[in-house]
Amino acid sequence: MGRVAAPQGDRAFTPALGKAWLTPVYDLTIALFTRERTWRRAVVRAANLAPGDHLIDVGCGTGTLLRDLMISCPQAGLAGVEPDPAALAIARRKFGAGADLIRWHNGFLDTLDLTARWQPNKIVSPEAWC
Repeated sequence: MGRVAAPQGDRAFTPALGKAWLTPVYDLTIALFTRERTWRRAVVRAANLAPGDHLIDVGCGTGTLLRDLMISCPQAGLAGVEPDPAALAIARRKFGAGADLIRWHNGFLDTLDLTARWQPNKIVSPEAWC
């Protein structure tokens, strides 16, 4: 747990807010210009995590939703998948010492290699919220 896997290949991705230099202000921008708290609470409620659940957040970005999911059920296993290493670095800082409790994958979902012991029974993705 807690490892950050290297991205697979040179696949293109769009950074948070569309430009890499804007990634450090992503959280503030989203908080100011969207109803982030409302949809994040709705996603956490819909995920309905229970101990023993394994959830993957595809496109976890800076980890705000993962943090709320962990708060909702600390006994659930969580994985964050994100191709942008800058966004993942922010997410890991946000978790502090708790970052090692998350499975981090720097890449795309199709490059995620999970063991037979850790298979998801729930998946969330930003595309589902829009």
